[in-house]
Amino acid sequence: MMGYRPAPSWMQRVLRWNSGFSLCSGLALVLAATPLANLIAPQLASVLGLGLPMFLRLIGLGVIGFAAAVWWVASHQEMLRWQVWTIASLDADWVLGSIALLIFAGEH
Repeated sequence: MMGYRPAPSWMQRVLRWNSGFSLCSGLALVLAATPLANLIAPQLASVLGLGLPMFLRLIGLGVIGFAAAVWWVASHQEMLRWQVWTIASLDADWVLGSIALLIFAGEH
């Protein structure tokens, strides 16, 4: 069983920056979904049966939730190692998903 460990102050700062950047990204996706959809893939009508702007808004809401969770983890003096690894894994998934969307959008 993993226990809590004191969080290095640099880790807390990195996670807070991650949270802030994620919040900004999520808000951009929610508030500017249509212009972003036109910029990313004007020819792409839908993703998973949803219009691209709606798809981006839903992703944006998820990213805002992620930002809140990261801030919560960063706000504690102690954190579990799996929490940090989960955040890092989700960040990597975000990058890979973004690349896949750009590649997929470029093919249509």
